[in-house]
Parts: sequence; C-alpha cells; structure tokens
Amino acid sequence: MWFWNPVDCNEALPGIHNLSGCIEMNDDTHPFKTGTTPEGKAWGSDKSGFPVLMHIPAPSPEVLMVMAETERSERIAYAMDKISLWQTKLQLTVITEDEKADLLIWLKYIDDVKAVDVSAAPDIDWPEPSED
Repeated sequence: MWFWNPVDCNEALPGIHNLSGCIEMNDDTHPFKTGTTPEGKAWGSDKSGFPVLMHIPAPSPEVLMVMAETERSERIAYAMDKISLWQTKLQLTVITEDEKADLLIWLKYIDDVKAVDVSAAPDIDWPEPSED
C-alpha cells in the first residue's frame, strides 16, 4: 500500500507528508512505483485524482526563445569571466602578446554569441568557445 498526492503528483509518505487529500493505492506494482517515466511523459492525476501518465507538450516558440536568450546570457557570462583577468592586465599594460591574442579570440566569441538569432530556437548553431 502507498499514498498518491494528486496535488503535487507524487507519492506521499506516512509520517513525512500530510496524507490529507491523498489517495490510498493498494497496487504496489503500479508503474509509478516500478518503472521509469517514459520520455515526453510526466505523472499527473486524472479526474478522480489517481496517477496517470500525461504527455508533456513541446515548449512554445516563445518559451524556446526565452531558453535561447538564457543560453546566450550564460555563454556571455562564461566568456566575460574568462577575459576579466586579461582586461585588467591590458589596462595595467602588463598583458603578454599571447594573452592579448586570447583576449581578442574571446571578444570575437562574445560578438558571435551576441549575433545569434534567438528567434530561430531551437535550431541554433551556437558558436564554440576557444579551447585554451
């Protein structure tokens, strides 16, 4: 026996969770307990509150764009972190020629990432950072 919480769509454990509103399940061989959740599916509750596999809809174009914008921000933040020491050295005129070359490569990468058309998400060919 186990308990299903139809609100958060998960198992409720006696002594740990509040069982009010939970459904007592007598089937210990239920797929929720015994199997892995298939790709593109998630556990939800049917009209009676019992566990049922539901299809996860594909993200909308707007959501895909937001995800791509987040990816772009993360890539730029990573690159900015990489170049911060070189920028300081450049300002202090103590940068080596190799470091200056690396700085220019990473600045080009930042420009390339900024130029990505996020409206093309999810079909974006992201530029790759330098392997230094």
